[in-house]
Amino acid sequence: MLSAVPPPTPFRSRLLGLALALAAGGVGHLAFPSFDVWPAAIASIGLLWGALTHLGAVASFAAVFLYAMALYAPMFWWARVAAGTVPWAFLTVATALLVAIVGPAWSFARRLRPLAASPAAAAFAFAAIWTAVEELRAVFPVGGFPWGRLAFSQSGSPMLRLAWLG
Repeated sequence: MLSAVPPPTPFRSRLLGLALALAAGGVGHLAFPSFDVWPAAIASIGLLWGALTHLGAVASFAAVFLYAMALYAPMFWWARVAAGTVPWAFLTVATALLVAIVGPAWSFARRLRPLAASPAAAAFAFAAIWTAVEELRAVFPVGGFPWGRLAFSQSGSPMLRLAWLG
């Protein structure tokens, strides 16, 4: 007799979301040098979107923090080589904490009726939230630190010709 797989419990759902977000950050890192697999950035954001689907604000903050840690820790490795472990860890954690704002912002925004009713509007809103946080990182704190913007990974992409539109 076959039994159906039980639906995920809230704990298992959160754990799956956190694990998926961590993996998405690793995939995102592949879009940057020295790998330069530009489609990985698109896949990474898609995986992150999926990871955040059923998470609340706090779990979404944690998920995006894990995503950003997986993305930026290897990207900022040069800081460890140049300045040591503590500055590298501080830079990585500070950047990840700032990016993690995307999580609760999206958690609240996706519940708005127009976004819940339209996947296209939801995608646009998610992109707008992500871009707003990347812009914030460019100026805050202390003049900002824009390294690791997803757009920077797209220099080899055929979409580069459309950059002027942005």
